[in-house]
Amino acid sequence: MVSRLCLGALLFLSIVIVAPAPEAQSACNPQQLTCSPSGPGFLIAAYNGTIVKDGGKCLDYTSETAGAPVFLSDCAVAHPFRVVEVRNAQNAVIPNQVYLVAGQLVLGVKVPRPAMAPDAPSGTGGTLAAGYSALELQPLSASPRRFSDVATPQQVFALDGDSIMLAANRSRVVQVLGGAGADGTPVVVGPRALADWEFWDFRATDGSGADPTVSFVRVASLEELRYHLAEAPVPSGTVIRITDSFNFTLDEPLAVPAGVTIRGDRRGTRFAPVIHMPQDRTGRTIFVIEEPDIRVTNLRFQGPNTERDRSSDREAYQTRALQILTRVDTDYAPDRRIYIDNNDISDFDIQAIMVDGRDEASNDRCDQFGPPPNWAARTLHMRIVRNFLHHNLVQGSGYGVNTRRGGYALIRGNTFVSNRHAIAGTSSTPRTGYRAYGNLVLRHVPVQEWGPFNYLTHDFDMHGTGDDGKGGIAGGLIEVASNTFLGLDDVVLGPHHNFEIRGQSCDAVWIRDNVSLQARNDAISFDGEDLPPFVHIAAQPAQFEHDNPTRGLATGDFDGDGSEDLFLATGTAFYYAPGGAADWRLLAMGRTDPIGTLRFGDFDGDGRTDVIGKNGGTIVVSWGGSAEWQPLNTTAAPIRDLAVGNFLGDERDDILHADGATWRVSSGGGEPFVRTATSALRASHLRFGDFNADGYTDVMGVVGRAWSVSYGASTTWTPLRPALTSSVEHLLVGNFDGHGPDDIATVTLTPYALVWAFSAGGTGDWQPLFVDTTGGLAGVGRFQGAATTDLLFWGAGDNDHLYRGTLTGPERYSRQAMR
Repeated sequence: MVSRLCLGALLFLSIVIVAPAPEAQSACNPQQLTCSPSGPGFLIAAYNGTIVKDGGKCLDYTSETAGAPVFLSDCAVAHPFRVVEVRNAQNAVIPNQVYLVAGQLVLGVKVPRPAMAPDAPSGTGGTLAAGYSALELQPLSASPRRFSDVATPQQVFALDGDSIMLAANRSRVVQVLGGAGADGTPVVVGPRALADWEFWDFRATDGSGADPTVSFVRVASLEELRYHLAEAPVPSGTVIRITDSFNFTLDEPLAVPAGVTIRGDRRGTRFAPVIHMPQDRTGRTIFVIEEPDIRVTNLRFQGPNTERDRSSDREAYQTRALQILTRVDTDYAPDRRIYIDNNDISDFDIQAIMVDGRDEASNDRCDQFGPPPNWAARTLHMRIVRNFLHHNLVQGSGYGVNTRRGGYALIRGNTFVSNRHAIAGTSSTPRTGYRAYGNLVLRHVPVQEWGPFNYLTHDFDMHGTGDDGKGGIAGGLIEVASNTFLGLDDVVLGPHHNFEIRGQSCDAVWIRDNVSLQARNDAISFDGEDLPPFVHIAAQPAQFEHDNPTRGLATGDFDGDGSEDLFLATGTAFYYAPGGAADWRLLAMGRTDPIGTLRFGDFDGDGRTDVIGKNGGTIVVSWGGSAEWQPLNTTAAPIRDLAVGNFLGDERDDILHADGATWRVSSGGGEPFVRTATSALRASHLRFGDFNADGYTDVMGVVGRAWSVSYGASTTWTPLRPALTSSVEHLLVGNFDGHGPDDIATVTLTPYALVWAFSAGGTGDWQPLFVDTTGGLAGVGRFQGAATTDLLFWGAGDNDHLYRGTLTGPERYSRQAMR
C-alpha cells in the first residue's frame, strides 16, 4: 500500500510546477509567479462574450488580497488576469492547464475547513447548494488540497476555448452563480451542463486577439487540419480552432486524438466556418471519435445533399458528419467525456451523428447480460446537446442522431427540422437506447415514397430486430422527456408519429412532460395495437393535444448582443432565436408557463432580457430566461395587471401595476411598489413606448377622444392627437421610421391582404408601412440592432420561414423554417 505521504509527493511531482520558459529557468524560483513568461493580460468575459452593454460582464475581484471573492463586473472596469501555463517536473507545458493569476495570487476553489459550514460567497446571503463551491484569490499552493473528497489541486484549471474546468475533474466548471448578470454576482465552480453561463471569452488586453495559451492551434484549411490530427497528432489538451471554411475531400475520415477539442465560432447569428463534404464523397465520414475526452463544438457541417434530394437513390452515398465509436462494456467511465454541442449539421445522406456501441453479442434475448447497465452513467459523459440538426432527409436513412449496437447518449436541447427521423435507434441490442430531453422538433419532415403512395415518417424511434426493423428486441432504456413536437398528421399523407417503438424493450420506455399537438394514439405508435407493459406514459402534466405554441411569440435580447431575439415558450421549455433569424436554441427546460403568463425586461441591468412570472403572490424571475426561477418581489396583482418598462430611466427595467384605479411602479422589479399616478385604465388597456425620446418608457392610452400619454407613468394625461382608433386593441408601438420618438402602428384587413400603417410619433396621420400577403405577424422588435423596429411575418401556406416587412413587400428573413 502506498502511504499518504508518498501519495502526496507523487501527486505534486506529476501535477504542477510553474516555471518560466527554459532559457530563463535558472533565474527563477518556480513558486514566484513574477518569473512567468511575459504576455498580454486577459479580460475573461462571461456568457461567451456576447453581452455588449458596458463592454460585457467579466470575471473580477476587488483587490489583490488572499481570500478575496471573485464576481462579475463591467468589463470596462474589470481587472485582467494573466494566464500562466502549468508545466510538469521536466518543465514541459501541460497543454491548456493553467493558473489564472492576479498579481502574486491565483484563482482557486475555496476549500472549507472540516466542521465548517459550506461556502457562502460574499453577498449571497446564504450558503451554496450542494455541488457548488466559491472561488477566491489564493497564494500559490505548493501541494494539492482535498476538494469534494478527491485529491485535486484547487488552483489548476483546464481550457477548451470557452469552458474553464478543474483540470483534475473536468465535469466541474467555473460558472456564474444562478445565471445572473448583475455586477457583484458571485462566480463559482459547479457541475458542467454546457450552458451559456459556463462559457467565457478570453480577450487579450493589448488588442492582439491572442489565444490564452500556446496550446490553441488555429487552422484555416483541410491540409492544416489533417496535419494536426493525422500527420503530427496534437497532444491531449490541445484546442484546434477552425477559422475558415473548406471542402472535406479525404477518402478516409479524420480520427480525433484523445483529449482534443475542435471548435469554431458559431454563436448568436454568426454562421460558423463550414466543413463541406462534396458530392463525390460516397461512404465518407468527416470525424471519427473513438478516444476519450473529446469535444466538437460551434462548427457547421454540411453534407453533399445540398439539393435536398430525399429519394432512396441517395441512400447509397452513406455520408455522415460524426461517427462516435464506443465499447459498450468499457467506454462509459467518468473520464470518457464525449461532448458534441452547439453545432449546425445538415444535408447528410445517412446520419448527422452516429453513436455506435459495437455490441457484437447476440441480440435475441434480454437476459444475456444480467442486470441492466448503469444508464445514468452512460449518458453523463456521452452528450449531444444544443445542436441544430436539419435536412438529413434521404428515404431509408436520413437520421439526425442514430444510436446503434449498444450505443447510448444524452440527446438534449437540440433543434430538429426536416430529418427523416430526428432520433433513431437501429441494430438494436438490449443496451441500445437514449435519453432525449428538451429537444424541439419542428413540424416539417420529408415526404417518403412507398410504391405509388407517399407518407410521413415519425420523429423518434427504436427499431426492432425482426424483419423490416419490426418485432423482436427494441433496445433497452429510452426516456423521452420535456421535448416539444410540432408535427401533425396530414389528411392526404396520413399519420405523423412523434415516437414509435417497433419491438420489445429490454428495460423500459418512459414518456413524460412532453408537448405534442396530437392526441396520444396519434403521437405514439407501438408494434401492436395495445400499450405494452414496458411503456410508461405519464398522465400529468398532460402531454398531448396542446395548442401550437408558435402562434404567440415574444421579443427580447436574451444573449445581450444588442439585437432583439424571438422567444418561444412551448409549455415544457423556453427557446430563443438570435436576431429572429437563426435557429431556435434552448434557454431552459422544465418551463410549463404559457406565453401569456410571462413578462419580459432587463431587471438586473446586464443588457440581457429576463423573464418574470407569478407563483401565487410571488413575482419570480429567470435571469436571461435561462436560469432557475428566483423570487423577485411580492404582489397579489394578477399578471394581466402587470407591465414592464424603464419608467424611472435607470439601468434596470421596472414593473408597473395598473389595476384600473392606481398605478404603482416597482424600481427594478424588486423594490416595493410606489404609487405614481391615478387612472381607470388597466395594463391591458395601455401601450408602452418612448414618445418624447428621452429614454424613459411612457404610457399611451385612449382617453376621451384623444391618443394620450403619461410620461414615465407619472404625469397626468397629455394628448398626442385626436384618436385614430377607439381603443388600443390593434395597436403596436415601435420606432418604425427610425427617427425620434416611437410611433404607433395598426393593421387593416382587406379581402386580399393585411395592410399596415403607422402614425409618426403618435401625432401624425396614417402612413403606409407594409402590405402583408404572407401568413400573419410573428414578432415586432429591433432584430438587427438598429433604431428601426421590424415586423416579422410567417410565410404563407406551408412556408414556415419568417419574412421582414418592407414598403416594397416581404423579404425572406429567417435562415430556415421556424415552426
